[in-house]
Amino acid sequence: MWRTLLIIIACVMPLWVGAQPMLDTAWVRQYTIPGWRAVQAGFRQTSDNGYIIAMGRDSYDEEYGMAALKLDSLGNQVWFNTFGDSGGYITTWAVVPTADGGCTLVGWKWMLSLADRLLLVRVDVNGDSLWRREIPFSYTGDSFDIHAFELGNGNLGVIYSFIDIWSEVASTILYIFNDTGNNVGTHGLNGYIQCIYPLDGGGCLYGGTNTQFHHEYSSESAIAGRISPEGELVQFWDSGNYVVWSSEGFYAVAPTADQGLVFCRLGRRLERLTADWTSIEWSRFLPSDPTEYWIGQYSDGGYLVFSPESQGESLLLRRTDPWGFVSWTHAYPVGGFSHLLGGVKDDRGCTLLGTSTNTIKVVRLEEIADMRTVQVTYPNGGEVWDVWLSQPFRWWSWNALDAVRIELNRNYPTGEWEVMRDSTENDGLDSVYISPLFSDSCRIRVQVLGDTLVDESDGCFAIQYQPRIVVSTRGWLWVERMNSIQWVGREPTGPAVRIELNRHYPSEQWEILADSTANDGEEECWITFPMSDSCRLRISSVSDTFQALSQECFIGYYGRVTLVAPNSGSVWQTLTYGDIRWESRGISRIALDLNRDYPNGEWELIANNLIASDQTYRYLVREPSSDHCRFRVRALDDTVKDVMDGDFSIELIPNIVVTYPNRFRSWYQGDTARVQWLSSDIHLPLRIRIEWHDGTHEILVPRTEDDGSEDFVLATTRVSAFANLIVETLDRRVFGRSTTIYVSNPLPLAIANSDGRCQGWDAGKIEAGESIVDTFRYANIRNDQLEINRPLWVQHDSHRQCFHFNTDCPDFFFVDHYELSSCAFTLVYAPLVVDVHTDTLLIPYRAGYFSDQYDTLRFPLVGRAVATPAAPEVTIHVIGNDVELRWQPVTTNRHSVPVHVTGYLVFRSEYPNGMFHYTANVFNPYYRDTGVVSSDSVMFYHVIAYDGTEDRLDELTPGMTEEEVRARLRE
Repeated sequence: MWRTLLIIIACVMPLWVGAQPMLDTAWVRQYTIPGWRAVQAGFRQTSDNGYIIAMGRDSYDEEYGMAALKLDSLGNQVWFNTFGDSGGYITTWAVVPTADGGCTLVGWKWMLSLADRLLLVRVDVNGDSLWRREIPFSYTGDSFDIHAFELGNGNLGVIYSFIDIWSEVASTILYIFNDTGNNVGTHGLNGYIQCIYPLDGGGCLYGGTNTQFHHEYSSESAIAGRISPEGELVQFWDSGNYVVWSSEGFYAVAPTADQGLVFCRLGRRLERLTADWTSIEWSRFLPSDPTEYWIGQYSDGGYLVFSPESQGESLLLRRTDPWGFVSWTHAYPVGGFSHLLGGVKDDRGCTLLGTSTNTIKVVRLEEIADMRTVQVTYPNGGEVWDVWLSQPFRWWSWNALDAVRIELNRNYPTGEWEVMRDSTENDGLDSVYISPLFSDSCRIRVQVLGDTLVDESDGCFAIQYQPRIVVSTRGWLWVERMNSIQWVGREPTGPAVRIELNRHYPSEQWEILADSTANDGEEECWITFPMSDSCRLRISSVSDTFQALSQECFIGYYGRVTLVAPNSGSVWQTLTYGDIRWESRGISRIALDLNRDYPNGEWELIANNLIASDQTYRYLVREPSSDHCRFRVRALDDTVKDVMDGDFSIELIPNIVVTYPNRFRSWYQGDTARVQWLSSDIHLPLRIRIEWHDGTHEILVPRTEDDGSEDFVLATTRVSAFANLIVETLDRRVFGRSTTIYVSNPLPLAIANSDGRCQGWDAGKIEAGESIVDTFRYANIRNDQLEINRPLWVQHDSHRQCFHFNTDCPDFFFVDHYELSSCAFTLVYAPLVVDVHTDTLLIPYRAGYFSDQYDTLRFPLVGRAVATPAAPEVTIHVIGNDVELRWQPVTTNRHSVPVHVTGYLVFRSEYPNGMFHYTANVFNPYYRDTGVVSSDSVMFYHVIAYDGTEDRLDELTPGMTEEEVRARLRE
């Protein structure tokens, strides 16, 4: 069974016919510029085939700023220029070349008293600054990364990834700037982007991580994406394999010829995504573990994988075939290459940038045009081959003839060479069935027919019976479930074996999964937490010393998804909403598909990249109708999925759904308004009317075609009133209703008075644990145009932060004269202690079309919190004729608000709601009622904590109930 399977795999494996030229050192350039250093991702090739290097300061210095070093095509310096600024501390992050031979530097400016700023400096071909832009926005993370790349039409894309300091959630924002440095677009992206690869023609590939939070821990999965030249996210991939530690991060990404993606990430793995970005096509383990890589692809489909080695003394190149197998490696003894900062690839070779301390080193590698060679790459020493199986040979050649002979020596160096292939195509890959003749001294030899070129393995490998341990699910073990562990071969000997697991191989920490089980080739084992990305299984004989290890495997959280609703037999009508519900575990994102002719029809995607934990998606049912429909829910990588057990129906009915306005909006008299709708089974003209909330209505558009959209001038008889828009047939039998709108005069409410003075925001007097939430919009009532910057920020006037905000506004936007912004911000007052709190809301703005000066609007914020003490828990102990009451002091927080207690009232009564006596002067958490056991048969006690003066105690009377006492104390 296993022999046949592996032979089939070898036969259908694609052949690599591309040549693999060796690269040799063309030149090395070294520069030392005191006080300056090259930055990660700050190395690009310019349009004249030269290079530009972005540089930043080594440390805090009197001259803050950015710098750039321009080199020609041979690595010689053309110019070096600095771009100083004494207004704050600046870090350089990236450089992007421009079509005219210049570049744009991208940096970050930190200012002690103002908001942090994204800094853009446009530099011409001579190194002179053309313009400078500062885009203020708040730094909201405790760590962040910035990347930049070209877009179409001369635009610039800047990626800002950060981890929020409060929620610890990773977020990414893509800013789009035109060729004059003005922001023309902003998009949000998932996860934290760690590296990018700029694409020819604009756009980029990126790699990073996505964080998922659990009750007791957080975990990360790998993500990747492709951004188009227009700045749109056109492809996205999430591994879904969440691990507790950061083993999913990326070192480098690169494109493939078929629009796929190859990347190198933590765990020393070189991996490739399929062309449709749905799954990992192959994964290769890299033999060493540096922290920096750069990947470039050759036109033959293979890859160059560079990394610094030997503490920076050499630059190691791994040349691979299209399936990630290393064809050859070469170490370039360049020295001073402790950090690999980037590289560029062209049709003649590649150029790498590295640093060590203050030294910048640029290394140029080019193809050796006249080289003729052949080299065996596998097996090359140390491998173990199984008999009765088809085993692969791999080699590479350059400028060689078209056929080779492959030979095997089982007793090297004295044994005879056994011909495995007398003549086979010189394509670098072949496989041969291995007969059972065991040896530990085997080598392979490849000879080019008709030439003197020949090469053999560098070291010996073994041919023997090798027990195999095959781990199910493509090398993954899943926690909290049974896993099938399989092994084949004559060994291990004996009737019973032991199965062990090492979660941190090559450590010696082995845990027993099965102490003694039958040697029948398969065992089901339960795997527990923790997870791991470097584990091994070991099977050993119980009766002798034999043991065998599995290949590398991984322990992850098993993903599962189940479709819960709709039920089989349900009938959904067109343009009505239906809820699709599912349950899942171990999956971060899911997709939903619909098949209207199951099982023969095609699956149509109806929702993608949904958060799996949401468990519900509201779907607007569309045409056409069908009686054989089924939904499917699946993970984004298609590893797990579920389809409805039975069919449901979609029924076509006349219906109209208004899609815009789709949330509360303010509309103004005289404005041009737009209404959009969807319709099904409507073959008649429509009309549009407005229906006021008192039941009256007006016709706005008496007749229009059913084309899904209508623009008209809003001219109604009423203002300052709420209404809904109705799209309906002329006979009013079929209609659709919009969400509520508010019709008002064209002068909206403002956050500033007409004379420019600020209005206050008073949160008022609130009880502990509650909060006040108000939402505002921006109104421009005194300028030709306002440019408002966000995020806003709150200047805390006290040492405690009690005012917070959130907003759906972009980072900066314009509001024209007498216009109200479409976005809003929400202020939340959440007091931490009982006190009066005052803060200031700051809104940076720039007034007028031609103003270049930012001002700041200041809005005073004030709020007051009043706490309500908590009642203590009371325990009662009888001591002789006395009763002792004890309770815990009221020192805990309620709703994050500390409660401060002045004292306690102890009430005693013979009846639960009867007359009572109280003692007020109790300041410790205990009270002793003397002689009560001998004088009374029963006694009820109540203890009430209070804060404030004792004047309120004088208002208590014996006739009050406990609730009346509590109410009086609260007053």
